[in-house]
Amino acid sequence: MKKVQITATFWTLLIAIPFTALALMASAYISDHLIQISTGLALLGQKLVALGFDVIMEAELTGMVAGMLLILAITLATYLLGKREKEQSSTAYHKE
Repeated sequence: MKKVQITATFWTLLIAIPFTALALMASAYISDHLIQISTGLALLGQKLVALGFDVIMEAELTGMVAGMLLILAITLATYLLGKREKEQSSTAYHKE
């Protein structure tokens, strides 16, 4: 069971570290170009709100769903790995 926990931690960190670096780079870029970004978003927001779209809510919802699917995929993979290890250990025990 210890191997399953280490595997889950490893894959979580393997996914989290590049996204953390990407977030740091994006925040540095945003702070350097904030005026151009805010002007563009204001113009885009005015056009989309006039058409009846709520872009902020859709982007937030998409991010939450993607994060939950990723967590569920890691959980399922570690469960299946643990189940397979348990089956292998039980068959090895019965063979001896």
